[in-house]
Amino acid sequence: MKQFTLYLTIALFLSTEIISQSLSASLMLGSPRGEFEQAHPNKGYGLQVQAMLKNPDRYSPIGIGIDAGFLFYSATTEYRPFSNTIPDIGVEVERMNSMANAHLVFQISPMMGMVRPYLEGYGGFAYYFTKTDVSSDYNDEVIFSDITYDDFAFSYGAGGGLKILLSDPEYDDNDIFLDLKVRYLNGSEAEYLTKDDVEVTRSTGNVKYYPRKSKTDMVTFSIGVEVRL
Repeated sequence: MKQFTLYLTIALFLSTEIISQSLSASLMLGSPRGEFEQAHPNKGYGLQVQAMLKNPDRYSPIGIGIDAGFLFYSATTEYRPFSNTIPDIGVEVERMNSMANAHLVFQISPMMGMVRPYLEGYGGFAYYFTKTDVSSDYNDEVIFSDITYDDFAFSYGAGGGLKILLSDPEYDDNDIFLDLKVRYLNGSEAEYLTKDDVEVTRSTGNVKYYPRKSKTDMVTFSIGVEVRL
């Protein structure tokens, strides 16, 4: 059910791009705050994409759209024998801790021109998951892959930024902006793993998880490009 919800969100975002007035893509850095930072001190890095169904304009300073983001936090890599009965074949086991989120976005930008400050409000959810890949030690090809731990959290917050016009309106059909943004996101409680929360007993093949549970507040910083369609 959780994977179905994630796939549905991605499908809705892709379909929304078709009728959007602008699209943007940004590099994003996520910094946990509060309880989340104590359990997960690693900063996350990844990507954010945003589709605005209506941009603020000279007639109305209010816009609405959706965004989706992905942050990678930490990973561990181990080399192990394929099994106790086939110890002469090795595999690489990589465990990655990540987060994906999606929000409805309300944007206010009262100014037009080459430099446009704006404020945003967000409401949506975040999906925290640990993905484990088993790869061949011979050619690094992934043999097995699975989501070994996951949980959802509600996410809401506010942010602001600055859009700087890069294109020339006289010669370019589509306006292109440099987009600088900072956001504070309040996250509800969720269970998640860090790179130190998995215990593997190789002799028996048993795996034990020691998940953390806390609120999932964070600050994100992003830099990207927006194209008005």
